[in-house]
Amino acid sequence: MPDPVIAAIGVSTGIGLVSSRRASRSASRSATSTARSNQANADKALAEQKSYHAAELAEQRKSFSQQGEAFAQQAGLLSEQNSIYQGQLSLMGEQYASQQEQFSQASARAAAQAKEQDEQLNRARQKRPNSGKLLSKAQQAIKGGVKGTMLTGTKGVDSSNLSLGKSSLLGS
Repeated sequence: MPDPVIAAIGVSTGIGLVSSRRASRSASRSATSTARSNQANADKALAEQKSYHAAELAEQRKSFSQQGEAFAQQAGLLSEQNSIYQGQLSLMGEQYASQQEQFSQASARAAAQAKEQDEQLNRARQKRPNSGKLLSKAQQAIKGGVKGTMLTGTKGVDSSNLSLGKSSLLGS
């Protein structure tokens, strides 16, 4: 028969082995359970992140869409303002051309009027002898007596100096 001590050690070792296997299985199950729990938590966190990022992405897309609409609206307004500006610019060009034409016509009319006025003034200022003034000067000269010239002086010219040695029918 086997030795009872050895048998007791053997049984105890067997129990220890069984117990150790059970503990090992229990630890393995516990680790698996913890790993599954951690994986579930990680999956849940990942799902929450995906949901958060999807919502954030949707918000960004909505914001970009609104910005795009605003930009399109601004582009439409700019286009409209540009067409208004071009129309005003064209109108201003036409007005400028019209004003230039009116200015040219006014300048031509002014030049013609100035020429006509100058001709009228020249006609009015034609040189005519002032007979009244000449008559007045002659009367003043008569009142003053005999006057001389620069060549003869106040005594006049001696008549003997005028004859050339012959007597004429007109004088002595």
